[in-house]
Amino acid sequence: MDELKLIGDAPTTVAGREIRFQSRDIWIALHASITSDVYPDLPFFPVIGARDAEILAKAVYGALESGSFKKHFEDQAHLSGSGTQKEAEGAAQRNLLWVKRFAAFLEGCGGCRPA
Repeated sequence: MDELKLIGDAPTTVAGREIRFQSRDIWIALHASITSDVYPDLPFFPVIGARDAEILAKAVYGALESGSFKKHFEDQAHLSGSGTQKEAEGAAQRNLLWVKRFAAFLEGCGGCRPA
């Protein structure tokens, strides 16, 4: 699948300028975790205002700290039954890094939209 890029509307940090997901599969996994664990109403192609981006960033950071994203990704890897335990853990870790990058983007984007 092709990449997905979100652009910050009024970035206050370097991380808030843009975020590129090299494939839509990465965004699909991230979106699924956010909508199931943090914010069920997140649109698939989000246009998010500045205040909502800050609120969502705090919620995502909270879910990271509580371990709910880690559990979500581990559960998904287990349910898919693909690969070894080590491969499943590696996939979960990669997805967690994307969640952290997305939270940093949200925190500094001043609102965002798809490019």
